[in-house]
Amino acid sequence: MAIEKIAKELSVFNFTRDEIEVYLFLFVSGPSPASLVAKKLKANRMKAYRILSTLRKKGLVEIGVGRISQFIANPLIDALNREIEKRKEELLILEKNRQAVTENLEELKEQQDITPMSAEPKIRIIQGRQQVYAIIAQMLRRTREEVRIATSNPDLHRFYLAGIDDELQNLRLGGVRIRILTYIDQAWLRLVERYLSLAVVRHTELPAITRSIIVDDKESLTTFSLDDSLSMTTDNDICIWTNSGNYVKVRIKEFDALWSKSATFQDIVSRIETKKTLDECLVLARQALEAANWNVNVPGKILGESSIEHSFNLIVEHPDGSKLVVDGIVEKEALFRILEFRMKVCDVKSDTQILVAFQELNKKEKDLIETYRFRLVNAKSAKELAQKITDQLRDTQGHKLTPEYQ
Repeated sequence: MAIEKIAKELSVFNFTRDEIEVYLFLFVSGPSPASLVAKKLKANRMKAYRILSTLRKKGLVEIGVGRISQFIANPLIDALNREIEKRKEELLILEKNRQAVTENLEELKEQQDITPMSAEPKIRIIQGRQQVYAIIAQMLRRTREEVRIATSNPDLHRFYLAGIDDELQNLRLGGVRIRILTYIDQAWLRLVERYLSLAVVRHTELPAITRSIIVDDKESLTTFSLDDSLSMTTDNDICIWTNSGNYVKVRIKEFDALWSKSATFQDIVSRIETKKTLDECLVLARQALEAANWNVNVPGKILGESSIEHSFNLIVEHPDGSKLVVDGIVEKEALFRILEFRMKVCDVKSDTQILVAFQELNKKEKDLIETYRFRLVNAKSAKELAQKITDQLRDTQGHKLTPEYQ
């Protein structure tokens, strides 16, 4: 009988009799609730849930989306392949049994006059972090030309824990192009640096907690529910996998659009270093300004005439009512920052406006600053920049300052 043959062959893969019986029941019967599985086993629901949980961990079963949880049998071939990889020394035996199981499953379908399900569905819903990473690993092994990845920093960290970095390394050595989009900041800088040998990594402001993986122009995995903790076992990690050509093309266009507007890793490192120096400068300037009886906020916010609250790197107010606002330019391209500063100061009506820059601005940027009558402060160190800010304020307002940091 086909079931007995299948049970015998699957025993080589360390599946228990109960696990085999539950999987075959779901394979033949289709999506079923735990209560129906328990009835088939002639056991209580607790035992059925334990078996179903074990099958989920092995990637044989997943939970469908619906009002009542239904368990669905995954293609058996994927689980067998994973077991083969873990037991290299038994590869020949495992391949022989995998073939036997596949043939007997088809025989079982024919005997029971059941219409075969698609071996590779167009759309699949994957739930559970371990199952998600197993699918990602399989996708990467099928890659021939390019992988596009957009994800969060914690997910890149989990890639290392799940061994996804090894898959990327193999692709890199094989000449596959790998591009990664993520958010890069000081906290995750060292982590992102580790990926520079595996891929081209760029910075983008991701719209939300995101994971999108596109392999060639063949398949896509999109996450729509993601617990972004470092847990490797959470079930709150749900993805949609598809090999729909039209959907994959849309995802590629979205990724490439983000890529075209992204910043290089080197630009972000420069921006982070500049921001650090700017912060040091503002601390020193604050000490001098507070010594001269000014009220200082670093950073600060002012409510404009439009009722919009605007943020500045430094806001200084004197008891006589005079007000100074300062913003720093940390980006390589300063034009957008200048225009943004112009919009804010027009709304808040400050007495003095200062732009701080550590890099040399081009002629167009300088001309624009002069047109708007902003004061430009440029220096090579935090101390020098702090001194120049206080000098600017003293010259424009006539208040004596005593910078105590000298």
